[in-house]
Amino acid sequence: MTQFHIKFPWAICPRRMVPKTEVEIPEEEFKWLANGRKSSNCAPVALVSSIGWSVISPIDVSLSPIDDVQFKCIDSELENTMSTLGLAEVWRRGESFIGLKSKSGLRLFDFKVDDHWEPMFLPNGEGTIEWRLGFDIILDTGLYVWIQGAEFEGLDVVQGIISSKILSRMSKTGFSIAIRPTGAVHIRAGDTIARIFIVNKDFIKLNSGC
Repeated sequence: MTQFHIKFPWAICPRRMVPKTEVEIPEEEFKWLANGRKSSNCAPVALVSSIGWSVISPIDVSLSPIDDVQFKCIDSELENTMSTLGLAEVWRRGESFIGLKSKSGLRLFDFKVDDHWEPMFLPNGEGTIEWRLGFDIILDTGLYVWIQGAEFEGLDVVQGIISSKILSRMSKTGFSIAIRPTGAVHIRAGDTIARIFIVNKDFIKLNSGC
């Protein structure tokens, strides 16, 4: 059984995917028109909806593509390195740094965790941004989370499969996805930004060709 746990008051739990509502067209009123074959009546589509969840944006946010560079230096040389590389903003990621050519405004959404503040958005390299969503996913043994995009114009979602072990590393700030803005995009609270599916080892072996 899959469970979601809200960690922060602003977070929104994923919602069950539902098939698209179809408008019924009275075929008897038309000479040639037929509309009986609908995606909502298709068994594969119905199956996807039964195992899928919509990931919901908890905030209104405007995003644009970021021009980033990954580099390393000792802390005492950071300011000079930023000047040399023409960077306006720097984020430490692990043992190295990610620098941005212009101010991003991503710190606007820093949120409180215990006695300090954590960023909701973190540059992740190669034009991607980690988006922390503030909820935990609790999986039964042998299950995985498969992340897919939601066909949101101007926003790519990096696909991936996450194990329960990786999920445990997200316990501090909750589940996150990697996104890549491909143009200026405005996202409203309540918009579907990604889809997740709960799959098992057999599904992964099938798709890896093993």
